Order: sequence, then structure tokens, then C-alpha cells
Amino acid sequence: MWNLIPIDKSFNCSKSDRLPSIDKYFDKFFNLQKTAFEIIYNENPKNRLIEDYLTIFPKLENSNDFDYLRYKESIQPLITIAQNNGFSYIND
Repeated sequence: MWNLIPIDKSFNCSKSDRLPSIDKYFDKFFNLQKTAFEIIYNENPKNRLIEDYLTIFPKLENSNDFDYLRYKESIQPLITIAQNNGFSYIND
């Protein structure tokens, strides 16, 4: 789930393994993930892809449970860990 974002091939190549700014990109990332959840859940609520979201939202039953702040608080430490392991940020 974390690394599956539709993106232009040229941008993906140019970003390499650099990290996006959470302040600049999180809102769009959140909206994309929420939309993906809604589509998957509406088509097949037992789809195994839903399980990835349950680690953050254990009682996820509809898109109203897809909480912005909780999601951001789950992603931020992952960005920090990646930075601490030598990944740099995208300079745009």
C-alpha cells in the first residue's frame, strides 16, 4: 500500500529513492489512499488489500473511519526512520 502511488514514469525515475516532504505531499497522499480504500471496500470488503489499512485503523468499516490525523501520525515515523537511515528528501 505504501509504495503504490500512480505517478508519471519520468517523475518516478527522477525522484529515485528520495523522500517526499510530508508537509507538501501528505494531503494528496491521504486523499488517494482514502479513495483507494473506498473503491476496494465498496467492491469487495473482504479483499486482502483492506488488511493493510487495518494495522492503522483496526475498526475500519467505512471511509468515515479513515482518520486524517491518525494516518499522518502513522506515516510520519516511517519518513523519519527512512531519513535516519540515509534517505534524503526530494528538492523541488
